[in-house]
Amino acid sequence: MNEDEITPYLDQYISKEDIQAAYETTRLIGSMIEEYDLSHPVIIPKIDIPDFKLQHLFKPAYEKYNYIKQFAHSENVQERYLLKLVEDGFNKKLRKPGMSRDEFHEIMARIDIELGELWEITKQIQNEVSAYYITTREIINLMWEDGDSLVGVARGSVTGFLVAYLIDITQLNPLKWNLPHW
Repeated sequence: MNEDEITPYLDQYISKEDIQAAYETTRLIGSMIEEYDLSHPVIIPKIDIPDFKLQHLFKPAYEKYNYIKQFAHSENVQERYLLKLVEDGFNKKLRKPGMSRDEFHEIMARIDIELGELWEITKQIQNEVSAYYITTREIINLMWEDGDSLVGVARGSVTGFLVAYLIDITQLNPLKWNLPHW
């Protein structure tokens, strides 16, 4: 609708001065808009990675689970750091005394599938998807620690992603609830 068409609807509730100010503000905002084309390379923000050391906690699984191994030996610091966060989460949330080999390999298989998806998406878009998860984790940590906001236990479809649980993006263990990773 143009101004002549919309004004009769607005002037029943809003003063003419406010309507005029709204039009002027809308034109000002419109003049600041830059054209945006969706067909551009994906941009994933990256945060600075702290100094860290992989524990190679999953080394016994490297030969069986190729993507875990690829993350462990990646030249990309974002990928290695994501695996380090997964190791930390595994230690804190899933590792228990007397864990059977079968339990360990069930968890490794799930982590490998999920890291495999991240690895393949990274290749397709030629940008580190690991950085997205690391940055999201940092934003959520800021919300928990410094923000005056609520953070729920889950984030939509990522709730089924064990990696997201292990790095504290979600707080719901998808294995406990038998949720598929997808």
